[in-house]
Amino acid sequence: MNLFFTHLLFTLLWAALLGAYDALTLLSGFALGLGLFHLTLNQSSRRYRQRIFGLTCFSIFYLREILLSNLRIAADILRGRPRIQPGIVALNVGHLSPRATVVVANLITMTPGTLSLDIDDDKGFLYVHCLYLQDPSATRASMQQDYVETIAALRASTRN
Repeated sequence: MNLFFTHLLFTLLWAALLGAYDALTLLSGFALGLGLFHLTLNQSSRRYRQRIFGLTCFSIFYLREILLSNLRIAADILRGRPRIQPGIVALNVGHLSPRATVVVANLITMTPGTLSLDIDDDKGFLYVHCLYLQDPSATRASMQQDYVETIAALRASTRN
């Protein structure tokens, strides 16, 4: 976590030197900080950069999912005759920590068209209601891989 604060301090220092605190300046300072960490060729810096890269990739994936879900629901509303096929899938979250399970549940709930219903602590399942459940097994596998396993991998990378 020490590298994160160093990186944040460098980003703010970069913005202060340029005299602008807009999003582009902060992003360029953040990217420049990653470049400087890359030049150090330090093992702890390498793990930090991998975590930042993983979080960035997941953020892009998640924003894409939100956009596509919103477009799908908007098209369904404008069509006049909804093509929803509601259903419930169970995701295996038994290997996640309680905090990671809540993160997965909240990410799924914030995506339009899905809603986390319940977490069964005894069996280790998260029950999710989906508006568009054409293929339950494919949806379950996709959500398991895209959300549960990705959060598990991100969580594991922060422990090392």
